[in-house]
Order: sequence, then C-alpha cells, then structure tokens
Amino acid sequence: MGIHINRKYEENWSENGYLGGFMKFKRFQQIHRYFTLRDKSVHPRQEGETFAWPVEPIAATVKQNCSTLWFPSSHLAIDEAMIPYCGRTKHKVKLPNKPIPEGYKVWALGDSGYIYDWLWHSRIDGPEEIFEKGMEVDRISSEGELTKILLAPTFALIIRLAQRLRRVHKSCIFCLFLDNLFLNVNVAQALLALRICCTGTTRKNAQGIPSWLITLKQHNSALVWNSALAEIVESTLCFLWQDNNAVLGITTAHPFRNDTVLRLRKRPSPTSTNARIVRPVFGDLPAKWLRIPRAIDDYNHYMNGVDRANQLRRNFTAHRPYERRTWRPLWYYILDVCITNSYLIWKRPIEENAKRGQRPFRKALAEALLCTLYPAMKSTRYKSMPLVNQEAKRHQWEAFSKRGYCVWCKEHRNKWESKRIRSPLAEIANGVAPAKRQRQSKTYGGCTDCTAYLCRKGVCFERFHRQ
Repeated sequence: MGIHINRKYEENWSENGYLGGFMKFKRFQQIHRYFTLRDKSVHPRQEGETFAWPVEPIAATVKQNCSTLWFPSSHLAIDEAMIPYCGRTKHKVKLPNKPIPEGYKVWALGDSGYIYDWLWHSRIDGPEEIFEKGMEVDRISSEGELTKILLAPTFALIIRLAQRLRRVHKSCIFCLFLDNLFLNVNVAQALLALRICCTGTTRKNAQGIPSWLITLKQHNSALVWNSALAEIVESTLCFLWQDNNAVLGITTAHPFRNDTVLRLRKRPSPTSTNARIVRPVFGDLPAKWLRIPRAIDDYNHYMNGVDRANQLRRNFTAHRPYERRTWRPLWYYILDVCITNSYLIWKRPIEENAKRGQRPFRKALAEALLCTLYPAMKSTRYKSMPLVNQEAKRHQWEAFSKRGYCVWCKEHRNKWESKRIRSPLAEIANGVAPAKRQRQSKTYGGCTDCTAYLCRKGVCFERFHRQ
C-alpha cells in the first residue's frame, strides 16, 4: 500500500515488519516471480494494442471506473506525468531537467489531485490512440462553421481526452487549463467545437498568435507591471500580461477586460528578472494585496490538478526502484491511481474528513484487505494468546508481582527464536557439542485488564491490543 517505502521487499518481513504474520517471505517471492496480469501464451498481443498491452484489460477497467465514480468540477487540467523506470525498453523517455528524469510518460486529465483519465505515451509510437501523423478534428472558424484541421500528436491528445470527457458528461460546462506545450489557436478552436473552454499559456512560435504580441514578448520589459494587451483571433482571445516576465496566453473562458481579483503578491528579490519594473509597485512592503486578471488567477489555482496527484502518489507509492519486467511500473502506476483516487472519493463528501491524512486511510485499507483475504489466519493467529478485553476503557502497562514470558513474543517467532548455545568447556562427541536451550527473556509486567504479560519496550503492547 505504499505505507512503508523500503528499497527492498525483504525489509517488510524484518523485525518491525507487518507482513510476517500473514504471509511468509518465501511464498511472497514465489507469487511475485510468477505474477502477471495477462498471460501472453494464452492472450497474446492483438493488432492495434499499444506497448501497455500486458496491463490490459485491467487499465481499461480502471479508467472506466475512475470516470464513472467521480463527478468532475468545471475546472480541469491536462498535464504530463512520469513513471520512474530505468530498465531497458524503447518506449521510455528521458527528461534530464525533470524530478523523474527517466521512465514512462503519461498524459493525464486531473481534477484537484484526482486522475480522471490518462493516455499512455511511447517514445516510438507516440501518444495512445493517436496516429503518427496526427489526428483530424473539427474546429470552429471565424464565421462560426465547422471545418476540418489536422493536429500534430502533441495537440491531438488534448482533443482525445476532451472527447472522452464530453462522451461521459454531455451537458456539463468545462474549462481546461493547459500549459505552453499544448495550447495554440487551433487547439482552442477545436475545443470550442466540443463546447469546452480553455485557458493557458502559450509559446512564441505557437500557431495563430499575432506578430505584434510576439514582438512585445521578445522585449520582455516593454510594458508596465500588471498591464495587459489582447487581440481576438477567430473567437480566441490572445493576450500578453506583464508580470516579472511577459506572459503570453490564450483563453476562451475569460473576458480579460475589467475582470480582476485581489490577491496577496510577494515582492520579488532585487536580482530577479525585471525587478526594476515590479519592485516600485511594492515599495518597502514584502507583500501587498494587488489586483491581477482573473484568467491568471484561475490558471495559478487550477493548473496543478495533475501535479497534486503526483504529490499524493510520491510519498505513498507501491513502485520500487528495482524492477526487471517492463510492464510492472505501469501496473504500479495503476495501483497508485486506484488508491489515491479512492482516498479522494472517501475524503470529498464529508467535510470533517478534510483534515484527515492519507496514511490513516491506507493503514485502514491494508488491514481490511488482509483480514478479508486471510480470515482463517486471523482466527488462528492468536490461538495461544489471551483475548483483548474490549470492555476496558484504557489499557495501561503495569508491573506484576511475578515475572513471565511475553505472550506476543512467544506467539511471533520472527522477533524471538529459541536458540541452542554451547555450554563453556562442554564435552564434544563426534564433532557435536551438547547444546543448552536458550529461552527468551522474561518481563515483569503487562496489561492487568487483559491479564497478559507484555514487554514494556518495543511494540508488543501496542500490537497485542490492535489485534
């Protein structure tokens, strides 16, 4: 469940490990060795399937459930995500300047941390469901008519995810937030044909941007701070807003004129870009409430829909760095998405759960799954130990009049193993010395309510009452 992130699997079966009571490590190794989602000898790769065919149809089922169990908000984001993998495969990509420099790339549609849908990406084949030359889509022209246009694969994947979204929610209003990798005038017009708005930044070489805005962008300091210039190009608003840098963007959802919001802004450092333009606005104040365009404010708040999902998966991931099979990282990503989305579904409807973290949810989920899969083991695991007194209000460790063996250590041999040691100056016969059995050390206290001897140090007291 990603609760304890260890570099090696055997660490989960160490002294402080939790899995030793449910499954032996050797049995786990056997299952892990032969575990597969699709037997290629029975169900080989079919024509038209992507490089991720070993995780099908599990991936398709998870995608369908993710889009069915979550009603998305009107503000969604599309961005890339990376699955770490350092093995040998021609489908992985290398991005040296990214937090995950090497692995598989995924194009995800996110809603405040919830992964609603995604497309696999291959360095050889490109995005999933997109032809090598791109995809022909509808766009709204300046006269309001639908015309055909061919989009490159990088831009076509936005339309493919938007089509899937519109297929499920036919009458909802959506606004997609995109970064400068995806957005140009043709993409904005193709999204309008699907009745979906968009807002985001764009690049200087993006198709359809007016040349005079590109000239101002190249100067980067030709305007006064918080000033904006815009031009409508075929039902698409192209704008340039002066912040620390000149921001070039496209929107079909915001008017950008007299549509501002008051936000607390921090004063940039003297060595930052265009400090001579921005710092006079703040004066001697380190931070100041200033008005900025609503399009910029919405972009700052909603563009991180996929990045928040990456943050939720980062600290609690089932992925391990040492993996030889090329399809295993894809399976770990699917598992992480299922758990993270389940946590957000559990957290969303109840307001009081807003402050509850992800770790308690994962612990409860892991214990529920283990008790469901191994009900017989749970009933026989503590057969020789006394039962916990459920009527006691508070369990406390207290000293007894006599010493005794800890019931938890005696039941769990992974913490204490009875050994045989050789006595000093003992007689040796046939190369073997008669050994004396060494018992575990005794404890002088425990729980009075449960009448059980338990170690004062360690985790015996806590784990005994958690059974």
